[in-house]
Amino acid sequence: MRGRHAAVVAQVFASVHLKKDKNKKMAHGVGVGVSVGLAVAAAVLLATTAQGRALPGGAAEGEGRSATWVGAHARLDAPLAGGRRRAAGGQQPRVPPVARAGPRALGRRAAPLQGAGRRVRARVPALGLPLALALALAGRRRRRGPRRARRCGAARPVPPPAPAGRRGPRSLRVRRDPGLSVSVSDPVPKQSQQTKQAGAVPPWLLADRRVRIRHSRHTLDKPFDARYAAACRQWFRAVLPVVAEHQVTNPTAKLPCVILLQIENENFESIFSFPLGSADDMRFLARVARDCNITVPLFHNDGFEQASWISFDNPKIVAGREKFGLDLYAFDKYVVFAPTSSPMALIRNADSVNSSAQAAAAWPEWSTDTVEAAMDSMESTVRAFGGCAASGPLFIAELQGGWFNHYKLACSYDSIYNYFGEDYTRLMYDSSLAQGVSILNFYMGYGGTNWGTIGDPDVYTSYDYSACIREFGYVSGRARKLRLAIGFTRSMDPILTATDRIPAKSQTIVVTPRKFFNCQRISVSPKIAELAFMRNFSHDRGSKYRVKLVKRPDVVLAGVLGYKQSFVALGAYSSETSGLHLLFSTAPIHVRTHVVVENGQKTEVWIIQNDAKIGGELAFQGDVRVTKSHGNLQPVVKSVKSANCSVVSFAGSYGWCSLANPDNSSSDKSNEKENTPAELLVLCLPEDDLYTLTPYFEEAFWFSGSTDDQALYEAAKSSDPFSVAWGAYSIQHDIKAKTFDIEWQSVEEKVLCLFSPAAKEVGGVYGFEPFVDDNHPLSKFPGLVVRYRTRVHKMPTLAKIQMGRFHSWQTRTTNFSEYEWKPLEFIGSDKTVPSMDTIDLCYTSGHVIYRLTIPQSEYTPKESAVLKISLNIRHRVTIYLNDQHIVGGHMTYALQIFKAGAKQGPDVFSDYKEYILPTEKMHSGGKDGRDNFVYVVVESFGLNRQPFVFDDVRNARGILNVKLQEETVGIWGMKRRRRVVCGIDIAGVDVRTVADAYNLCGFPDEDQATGWSALTSKTAVEKRDNNDAVAVLRLEKTRAAPQWFQGLLEIDARVAQKAGGLKVPLRLHVTGSATAHFWVSGLYLARYYGNGDCVQHDFYIPDTFVTTAVEGKLPIKILLYGGRGDEGDDWIGVEVKGWEIADGWSGNLVDGNGAVFGVLEESLL
Repeated sequence: MRGRHAAVVAQVFASVHLKKDKNKKMAHGVGVGVSVGLAVAAAVLLATTAQGRALPGGAAEGEGRSATWVGAHARLDAPLAGGRRRAAGGQQPRVPPVARAGPRALGRRAAPLQGAGRRVRARVPALGLPLALALALAGRRRRRGPRRARRCGAARPVPPPAPAGRRGPRSLRVRRDPGLSVSVSDPVPKQSQQTKQAGAVPPWLLADRRVRIRHSRHTLDKPFDARYAAACRQWFRAVLPVVAEHQVTNPTAKLPCVILLQIENENFESIFSFPLGSADDMRFLARVARDCNITVPLFHNDGFEQASWISFDNPKIVAGREKFGLDLYAFDKYVVFAPTSSPMALIRNADSVNSSAQAAAAWPEWSTDTVEAAMDSMESTVRAFGGCAASGPLFIAELQGGWFNHYKLACSYDSIYNYFGEDYTRLMYDSSLAQGVSILNFYMGYGGTNWGTIGDPDVYTSYDYSACIREFGYVSGRARKLRLAIGFTRSMDPILTATDRIPAKSQTIVVTPRKFFNCQRISVSPKIAELAFMRNFSHDRGSKYRVKLVKRPDVVLAGVLGYKQSFVALGAYSSETSGLHLLFSTAPIHVRTHVVVENGQKTEVWIIQNDAKIGGELAFQGDVRVTKSHGNLQPVVKSVKSANCSVVSFAGSYGWCSLANPDNSSSDKSNEKENTPAELLVLCLPEDDLYTLTPYFEEAFWFSGSTDDQALYEAAKSSDPFSVAWGAYSIQHDIKAKTFDIEWQSVEEKVLCLFSPAAKEVGGVYGFEPFVDDNHPLSKFPGLVVRYRTRVHKMPTLAKIQMGRFHSWQTRTTNFSEYEWKPLEFIGSDKTVPSMDTIDLCYTSGHVIYRLTIPQSEYTPKESAVLKISLNIRHRVTIYLNDQHIVGGHMTYALQIFKAGAKQGPDVFSDYKEYILPTEKMHSGGKDGRDNFVYVVVESFGLNRQPFVFDDVRNARGILNVKLQEETVGIWGMKRRRRVVCGIDIAGVDVRTVADAYNLCGFPDEDQATGWSALTSKTAVEKRDNNDAVAVLRLEKTRAAPQWFQGLLEIDARVAQKAGGLKVPLRLHVTGSATAHFWVSGLYLARYYGNGDCVQHDFYIPDTFVTTAVEGKLPIKILLYGGRGDEGDDWIGVEVKGWEIADGWSGNLVDGNGAVFGVLEESLL
C-alpha cells in the first residue's frame, strides 16, 4: 500500500526502477520493500520543486521553513508542547522542497506522490449504528477468554525477548539508495491487517489479559489503558530512534530519507459521528514520538473519510482539553470490492457467491457509478472538515490497487485480477489527481507472500493481491499502464506541482458524451496549463467522443478512449523550444522530453498514442505545418481560420513527425540553418512498445549539497527524464551508479532509447549506437539510439528445462506419546471448555494438539454404546484415535460476522461437529486394561486483527468445546446420552521460546533430529511429467499419525547459477488430497490443503534461495497428514516449475498451457 514531488514518481514506475527483487522483501513478505523501486514504493510528499523560484509564503529556495511546517498543525496540547523542533545547534534541517514550502504551499492542490508500501489494511466496511450496537452487545456477552484463564490462574506477563538485531538501518538504506523518500508506517502499534495476525501485536502481550489491546474493553468501548500504552512506549523507544537517524529534518543524518511518520492505523476518532477512538491514546503516541526525537510530520490514516484527528488553529475544548489533532490528515480509499469480499459478505457468507474460476469469469462487472460516488466528491468532503484537512495536502494513505482472497473460495487472485481489469489502478490514480490529491500510496503496489503463520484469518499463504507487480515479481499490464500515467505526471512538472479545480461554469471545453469527462484543473505555477481528466464511463460503452473548445466553438476534436479507461489531457500549454501553443489534445501524451537536433537546438519531444483503443487530435493556436514525417503516422493538418487554429490528426499509429509554426524561426542566428522553423517532435508508439516504455527521472534533492554530484544536480533540476527507453520487458537506468540494466524476454531483440542532453553531459550512453534502419517507422528520429540483444544472450527453451528434482528422501512419523503434555481442566457450567486458551499458553503459531484420555473405568467399547465426540473448534481439525485410526476432521471458518468461525468480529456462534469413535478401533478391556486416547490436532489460521470496531484479537482458538457421549439409548420420551468423563492435555510450541514466532507450525517435534530413516519404499517416486520431476509422497497405512519427510531439492544448474543472465522465478506446485506444510531452506514456505479448504496450489520460491543454494541444492521438509474422511490413500504430488503465464501482460498462471516466464539479464556499464 515506499519526498519527493508527486510528479517525481516516475523515478520508479515511470522510470527504470521497476526493480522486482523479491529478495529485498522483509521476512515473511511483510514489507514490499521500497527497494523494488516502485513509483508506488514510498509515500512521497510534494509541494513544489522550487528550483530557484520564490516559494509560496515568501520563502526562497534554501530558506528554512521546515520547522514552521513540521509544527504548523501539531496540536499536541500543553503536555505535548514542542511539536516544533529545531535542529541541534540551531541549524535548520535539510529538507526536501515540500517541507520548505510552508503551510500555505501545502494548501495548494498539488500533483501526487506515490508509494507502494507493503502495509496491509483490512476493509471493514461501515456497519451503521444499529449493527454496530448489536456487535457491541455481542462482544459484551462473550468474555469467556479471561474467565477461562482465571480458573487456572491468569498467565503472567512475560517480557519480550531481546531483539535479535535492528533491521531499521538496512531497511531505510535500501530505500535511500535508489533515491526514494520514505513515509514510515511499520512502527505503528497496530500494523498490518491481513499480513500480520493480531495486527502484529506480540503474543507475549496478548497472553497478559490485563492488557487491553488497542485499549478495547469491549467492541466500541476503548477507555485508555496504561498497560497497553506502556507497551507501545517500549516499542516506540526501541524503534523510533532508528527512524530519527534518517529523518530529512536531521542535519546530521548521513542517509536522510524519512519525511513522514505514521503513529496509528485506522484508529477512527468517530464513525458517522459515533465516538470511537481515544484522544488520550493518540496524544500519548504523539508525545512519545516527539520524545524519541521525531521531527518530521506525524499522521494517521482514517479508514475512510471520517475527519479523525484533524488539528485546528483554534481547536475546540473537549473535556477541558484542546481537541487533539496531528500534522496531516490522511485517509484510505478502497472503492470496489471483489464479489466474494463485498460488504454483503459481512451478512451473507461468500460461500453463497459461486467463486469457482468458471463462475468468476461471469461475475457482474464493477459499476462505474460506484467509482463516481466514491471518488468524485473526495476533495470537497475532505476540505469541508476544516483545519489541516482544508489547508494541508490531500493525502490518500492507502489507495486501492487490487484486492485479497480468502480461504474456502474456489477463485484465485487471477480471477480477481481479471475482475478489476488492466486499467483499474490507473483509473484510481487519474481519478485521485482529478481531486487534487497531493500524496498517495498504492496498496498494494507489489503483491507478497504470507510466509509461515504470519497472516491473519483473512488470507492464506499467497498475498498476490492482483497487484501491479505480481507475487513472483512479474510486472503486469496494470503496472505498465500506471507507469504511463506517472510518466506524464513527472515529465509535466512543474505544471502538475499545484493545481486548482476549474468550476463547471468556467470550464474551457465541452465533452460529448458527458460521461467521457471527469473535471478540469488549472496549474498554479509560473508555467500555466490546463488539465482535463478524461474517463470513459459512458452508458453505451462506446469509445468515441468529441471535445469542443468553448472560446473557439468551431474547433471540435475527435477522440477515442476505451470503456473504463482514463488519461489526463493537456491544454493551454506552450512549448518553450518550438513556440507552439497547444490549445487541447485528445491524444494522450505519455512522456515529454527533449533531444538535440542536427542544428544544435534543444527540441521538445512528445511521446503519444493513437490507435483503435486510445487516440485523438491536437489543436494548436495559429498556423502549423508538418516539416517531416516517417512511418505510417500520416499527419494531416486542418486549418480552422475562424478560430485561428490548426488541428493535427493522424491516420496511423506508429511513426513520427515534426510540427512547426512557420512564423517561429530559430533563435540561434549564428546557425547556418537559422531560417529553419523551431520544431516540436511528435513520436507515436504502438501499444506493445508503450507497455515497455520506461522514462527514468532523478530528483535534484538527492544531489544537492554534494560537490561530486553538482552536474547531476543541475541536470535533475529539469523535469526531463535522463532517458526514455522501450523494447524490453524491464529497463533500469541508474545514472548515479552509471549502469543500464535490461531484462530480455525471448521475443525481444532491441531496445530503443532517447537520452536527454543532460544524460550525455554527465556520462555516456552505455554502448548504444545510432539507430539506422530506413525501413523502420522511427527511422531518422533525432537522437534515437539502439542496443541489440547479442547472440551471447540467447534464451534457452524454458519448457524443456527440468527446473528441479527431488532426492535423498527420509521420513519419520509423529509419536504423540512422546510429547510433553500440559494438563488442563474442563470448566464452564457443562464442563466442556478447556481451562486455558492457546493464547494464554502462547501456542499461537499454527497447530496445537490436544490429548483426550478415556479411562477404561469410564468407558468400555461395546456395540450397544457407541461413543461419539462432539467438537467446536477454530479453525481446522483432524482427529486421531490411538495412533491407529483417522476419525475425520472439518473446518470452521466464515467470512460473515454472524456465523461460527467469523474471520473478524466477536465470533459468538458455535459449530459443533460430531464423530463416531469406532468400537473396533478402540482398546478393549481385558488383561491390559489400556486407556483410549483421542488426539485432536487443531490448526489456527491466525489471531484476529483487532480492527477499528471490534474487540476480537483474543477470540478463542483451538478447542472451544468438546463432549464425549455415548450414542442415544432408550425409547421415546426416555432417551438419554451418557457423558463420558475424560482427561485433557495440551501440547504445542510456546512462541516466546523461539527466535521467529511465525516460522513454525506448532508441532512440538518439528525440529526433531532423531528418528529419521531413509525412504526405500515406493512412498516417494520420481517421474517425468512435462519435463518436471514429480515427487509423490504417500502416508503410511500402518499408522494413523502425521508424517514428516525431508530431502533435497536440486535446481537446474542454469537456473540456479543464472547462466548467461537467465532469470526464471520458480514455484512449488502441489497436488493431491492430503494436507501438507513445507519448509524450504528453513523457511516455512507453504500451507497446502488438498481437500479444497484453500485454492492455492502454487507457492513462490524466493529467488535468493535459488541463487544462493549450495551446489544448487535446497533442503526441503514436509509435514503431511490426511483426515478428511475414511482411511484412504492420502498423498501429495510435489513439483518445481516455472511460472507458466497467459498471453498478454496479466501474469495470470495457466498451468500446463502457458509460456514459462523468464528473462535474460544484461548489465551495461
